[in-house]
Amino acid sequence: MTKANRSTTAALVAGGIVIVAIAVIVIFGFVPTPEYPPLAEEPDPELSGLIAYSIPEDSDHADEFGSRCVYVVEFPEGQADKITCRDEIGWSMAWTDDGWLIVESFGQFNEFEPGFHDFGLALIEPVEGGAFETVSYANDPNFLFSDHRQTRKDGTRVRVEEGGTTVVLSSPDGSTRDLFGSDSAPSNYHFNEAQWSPDGEYVLVVDTKGRIIVASASGDPLPRVIAETGQEYEVTMAWYQPGNATYTVAREDLNSQ
Repeated sequence: MTKANRSTTAALVAGGIVIVAIAVIVIFGFVPTPEYPPLAEEPDPELSGLIAYSIPEDSDHADEFGSRCVYVVEFPEGQADKITCRDEIGWSMAWTDDGWLIVESFGQFNEFEPGFHDFGLALIEPVEGGAFETVSYANDPNFLFSDHRQTRKDGTRVRVEEGGTTVVLSSPDGSTRDLFGSDSAPSNYHFNEAQWSPDGEYVLVVDTKGRIIVASASGDPLPRVIAETGQEYEVTMAWYQPGNATYTVAREDLNSQ
């Protein structure tokens, strides 16, 4: 085959691929990513408290032991403020009963022994440049993990359905209710995680576009985007409402080191 013939063949193949792609779109329809309005455009005066989330500082080199940044969103404004970026910050986080963040903390990481690290806890004051204090906790640290926040006080669980495109509420009696989601979405799109607000009135969700979404648990859910993190999987989040100790740990039970 001559060079000219090879070029002609390549062009025909490329053209055929384009035609097939267009045909698929025409026949089956283009499936867009579900869109939700920003909270700033559709505010909710009933939202209260602080939402913290952490993401890798360098999204191109996200791994378990890389530096992570912590952001805090305060309602009703809904503006995400960067608090700190540190190598010690791990994946899990929660709030103390008096409104400080507590995070999984990695101590001395040995680059020559990648499986080794000193796991601990650290308190973070939720203001830019706030205090960072290593602490210890004698009890089970399950409060750190998001599955602890997937069950409301009345026993109702929030979960992402199998397939990942619908948020579901499961009552203690076994009945379920779809809260919100999409019957059609790209194959690579889904919700990664869902958890309750401390008062049980809202659900907090993160999707594979890295959007943190809030939705009402009763009536019209009105899902809205709180923050766009740009991270597909590495988002950790937790909600704090002053005066509500649900899902928090008592500050007095933490010991400074």
